[in-house]
Amino acid sequence: MVFTRAVQAAAEKSVALDPKNVDGYFALAQMQTDAGDRQSGLIETYPRVFALDPDHPEALLGYCINLATLGYLKQALPVCDHVVAAEPFVDNFQITTARILFGAGQTE
Repeated sequence: MVFTRAVQAAAEKSVALDPKNVDGYFALAQMQTDAGDRQSGLIETYPRVFALDPDHPEALLGYCINLATLGYLKQALPVCDHVVAAEPFVDNFQITTARILFGAGQTE
């Protein structure tokens, strides 16, 4: 728990020092979702990341996975398509998209 608070404090400090730092917001969003506060990460922080960089591949993947984890599979699919379009040669992005497609019942 101490590690979690330290990482969250570092992410918040990064955002405070440079409000246009995409990676700072991404770290904060990941920290929020990893700490169990998925709603804040998805509703408040990820949109800030995408406002600064709509094609940030790691953020798109994290957002897609978190949407799917919360059961929003149909909402996750366009995000998955976006990440694969942004980075078509990254196997992990394609594998994650395939898993979410399967979970959403799109097996063909």
